Amino acid sequence: MRLAQGTGLSGLVSPPYRRGRVVRPLLDCSRAHVVAYLTGLGQPWREDATNLDTTRLRARIRADVVPMLRDMNPRFDEALARTFAVLGGEDDLLDDMATALQADHTVVRDGELRVDRAAAALPRPLLRRMLRGALFAAFPEASRLDFEHLEAVCDGVAREGFSRDLPGGLRAFDEYGTLIISREAGTVAPLAPSLLTVPGMLDLGDAGSLTAEPAGPDGIDSDPLSALIDGDAVRGGLVVDSVRPGDRMRPLGMEGSRKLQDVLTDAKVPARQRPLVPVVRDGERIVWVAGVRMSEEYRVGPGTRRAIHLHWTPRS
Repeated sequence: MRLAQGTGLSGLVSPPYRRGRVVRPLLDCSRAHVVAYLTGLGQPWREDATNLDTTRLRARIRADVVPMLRDMNPRFDEALARTFAVLGGEDDLLDDMATALQADHTVVRDGELRVDRAAAALPRPLLRRMLRGALFAAFPEASRLDFEHLEAVCDGVAREGFSRDLPGGLRAFDEYGTLIISREAGTVAPLAPSLLTVPGMLDLGDAGSLTAEPAGPDGIDSDPLSALIDGDAVRGGLVVDSVRPGDRMRPLGMEGSRKLQDVLTDAKVPARQRPLVPVVRDGERIVWVAGVRMSEEYRVGPGTRRAIHLHWTPRS
């Protein structure tokens, strides 16, 4: 029946004798054997009426196809059982290999399944099986994916700019060389402008928190989530919000200004995450794009008397 409908290797394997709490002790017994046994015991049984309804594919195969195969090969039942045993062993082997590959090429983070581009070099059967297992584990609703969807995801592992909607509200897309599969979400709202006092701390909701503390001019911190700025260069109060259309800044160590969108692209900050990247401003001037770059205009130098230490703690 599965062969007629179209399936892969796993669909041709017979069910196991035991799966969890389910035990199937009669897999090797024919219907005739079971009926003979019950008759010998004088034990009545119930017949499923749908077994005789040949408008159903399963019943039609039992009534028409199986007798023909048995006529062609009197040992058909034995041959079929042997084939199932071989396929089952090979299916288990491929499952073990695919499970090991999941640990090497996939990770679930923040409710998203991430697949590295190196997985594209895997043989297609292993890639397909690895992705199917990873998808089912991360998103139970992915059990509705058909062959066409799974093949598209396999193709997308190596395709720059790939994007595909999947059943169950899932979406697969390329993001800087990583295939991301996630549930569709609404647009992230930008951060509302908030005043950052020194010392002080801002709760930025989904964007985490940001602190400002007075510091000495020699307190440089190599942490990319921190910045030491020249407090004397601040002309007004510090305000924190998100990227705005037309934003420009002069990145530290560079001449001239650049579009903030280009700075974020160079830093490989995904467009969907940019509304949650805090931008610290001094009036209209950008002081620091948290976790990305600070402005050359606020560099701590020999003449700096007062510095401010900024630190961003993203929400995990």
